[in-house]
Formats: sequence, structure tokens, C-alpha cells
Amino acid sequence: MELLEKQARQKEFMDAIDREKQVELAERQQRNKAMDRKRRFQLKQTKAKEEAAKSEVQSKIEQEENHLKELSEQRRKEQMLAKAEKELQLQMKRDNLERIKKAQQYNQKELLRKAEENDRRCQDLRKKKEDLLKIRHQNAVEAKREKDKLLALLEKSKTGNSSTLKKLLSATTSSFDTANDLT
Repeated sequence: MELLEKQARQKEFMDAIDREKQVELAERQQRNKAMDRKRRFQLKQTKAKEEAAKSEVQSKIEQEENHLKELSEQRRKEQMLAKAEKELQLQMKRDNLERIKKAQQYNQKELLRKAEENDRRCQDLRKKKEDLLKIRHQNAVEAKREKDKLLALLEKSKTGNSSTLKKLLSATTSSFDTANDLT
């Protein structure tokens, strides 16, 4: 019986060791579960912090990109405005040069027209002068003829025939009046 008791005690002892091991195992499992929960919680917090940090960085990047886009758009508008101003100034210069050119062309045409008008007037005056000189010359020639006729008549009258003299005088007077009418 002693052996049986020894065996029973041994069995009890082994059962107690098994129970202790099981309790220890259960406690270890609970500690492992608690540590696992704590690790998961910390991992979750770490991930949340990382996501928050990532979201903040992404937000800052988007803000910076938006700022850069605004600056780029502003720069583009300023460049377009400067280009438009430059083109407007160039167009104004071109228009001014065109206006000056047209004014010079008009002045040249006007000067040419006046010169041509003065030439035409000079030619008209020259022609009138030439016509007057011809008429004077013709009148002088006619007056010389009349004078020569009168002298011839006087010579004839000295020789005698007075009826012939009267006829010649009346013919001479009428031709002399005609010559005076021309001048």
C-alpha cells in the first residue's frame, strides 16, 4: 500500500505540477494575449500616427502645389499682360509711323500739285506774253504798213490827185480802226 500511496502522492504531485503548469500556461497565454493586444494597440496607434503624418505631409504638398500653380498662373498672366503691352506699344509705333508716312506722302503730293499748278500758270503766262508779243508785233507791222501807206498818200497828194487822196484816206482810216480794235 505504501507503493500505492506513493504512487497516489506522486500522481497528486504530478497532477499539482500539471495544474501549476496549466495555470502558468494559462497565465502566460493571458500575458501573451495582453501583450499581443498591447502590441496591436500600439501598432494601430503607430499606424494612425503615420497615416496622420502622411495625410499632413500630403496636405502640405497639395497646398505647396496649389501655391506653385497660383504663382505660375500669376506669372503667366503677368507675362501675357507685358506681351500685350509690348504689342500695343509696337502697334502704336507702327500706326504713328504710318500716319507720319501718309502725312509726308500727302505733303509731297500737295507740293507736287502746287509745283505743277505753278508750272501750268507760268506756261499760261508765257503763252499770254508770247501772244501779246505777237499781237504787238503784228500791230507794229500793221502800223508800219499804215504809216507807209500814209506817207505814200502824202507823196501822191503832193503830185496832185485829191479825189484819189480822199478814197485812200477813208480806206486807211477804216483799216486803222480795225487794227486798233484788235489791240
